[in-house]
Amino acid sequence: MSARDELADLELTSRDADFVRLEYSQIDQWVDELLEELDEASRDEVENFRRGLDADGAAVLDLAARRMVVRYLRESDLALARRSLIVFSLLPTPAFVPWETWLKGLLYLVREDQGGVEDVTEDLAAWAEESWMDRFAIALDALERIRSLGEVHLVITECHHGLGLLELALSPAGSMASTQISSIQSTGLAGGAQSDAPDEEESGFGAESDLVGLCVALAEGIDEREVYVSSEIRHDQIPATLFELDFAEPFLPAVGVLSFAVVDESGDEIYTVYVGELFADEDVEEWGECAGDDVAVVTRDRRLVVFMLSPFTEETVEVFDDQLDVAAQLLEEWSPTDWAGEVSIFVDDPDSDDTESERVNPDDADEDGPHAHHIDLDVESSPEMDWAHEEGDSHD
Repeated sequence: MSARDELADLELTSRDADFVRLEYSQIDQWVDELLEELDEASRDEVENFRRGLDADGAAVLDLAARRMVVRYLRESDLALARRSLIVFSLLPTPAFVPWETWLKGLLYLVREDQGGVEDVTEDLAAWAEESWMDRFAIALDALERIRSLGEVHLVITECHHGLGLLELALSPAGSMASTQISSIQSTGLAGGAQSDAPDEEESGFGAESDLVGLCVALAEGIDEREVYVSSEIRHDQIPATLFELDFAEPFLPAVGVLSFAVVDESGDEIYTVYVGELFADEDVEEWGECAGDDVAVVTRDRRLVVFMLSPFTEETVEVFDDQLDVAAQLLEEWSPTDWAGEVSIFVDDPDSDDTESERVNPDDADEDGPHAHHIDLDVESSPEMDWAHEEGDSHD
C-alpha cells in the first residue's frame, strides 16, 4: 500500500499534537515515506493528491508539517526545513496554511540558524501551486520585520524530550480595554504596568519558574500510573469562573499558563490540569481558598496547579485526589532556588463523612470555601532531575 493510500488509516491522538514532548512516531514515518513517494511522481500525480485531500486529510498533513518544524529545531538539518515547507505547500489551498505562526516561525528559525532562507526555498515552485507561491512571497517579505519567535506567537521549550515549540494562544475576551489587556497578560506576551512581570524575551512566555518542566513531570506522572493518559501540553489561560471570587476579568492574572487534559482509554476527557504562575503582586492562596465546585488547587509561592473535573464525566473529584500530593511535591522540586513558600492544598469537603479527606484541616477552613491544608515537604529546591532511565515513549 502506498503512503497516499495509508493516509485514511492513520490513527492519531492528541499526543501527536504535543510539540513540547514530541518524539518520532507513526505520523513522522508516514510523511517521510509520502515525500519520497511524491518525489518520484509526476506533477499531475502530486496535483491529484492535493485535490483529493478532504478536511481531515489536510489536518493530518498540517500536523505532520508542524512536527517537522520541531524536528528541524532539534536537528538543524536543512533537509527537514525544506520538507516541512513542501508539506505545507501540499495543503489544498493557501487558506489551510498557518502562515502567521508555524510557517513564519520555521523561516525565522532557519534565518537565525543558517543566516538566510534561500537554501530552503529554491525548489518550492516544483511542488506548490501559483497561488501558494504568491502568498509565500508575502511571508518572505514579512520575515524581514520579525525579530523574535514571540512575534509569530511561538516560544521554544526544553524538557528531557529535547527542544520543543509552544504556540501562544491569544483569546479575544470582549470589548473592555482592561479585559483585553488581561487576556494579553495571561499569555505572558506583555506585563502589566503595575505588575512585576518578567521580560518575555528572557523567559519564554513570561514565567520565571520552569512551568514546562513542572507540567511535563505532572503529565508523565499520570501516564506512568497507566490509569489515564495525558493529552498534548498547550499554552492556555485559567478561567476565573473556576473560582468563587468577585473578579471582573475572564482569566486569572498570570504571566504564564500551561494545561493538558487527562483522558481515559476511550479518549473521553476526565479532568484538566492547569499549571500557572501569577504576577508577583497576586495572593495565590486567596485564589486557592476560592476554588469552586469540582475544582482543587495546589499552591506554592506564585504558582498554582488547578485540577478541574470535566462536566462530561461521571467521575467525581476523588478521581484526581491522589494527584494533589504529587502536585505539592513537584511544586517543591521545580521551585527557583530563591523562592521560599509553603505548599497548600485547597479542596472542597466531601459530600459525606465516609469519604472525608485526611488532607483537610477544618481549623484552616473558610466558612463557605474549600479547606486549606499546609504541608511541609522535606525536599531540596530545584534538584537536578535524573531522566537517564526514562524511555519517554508516546502513548497512543
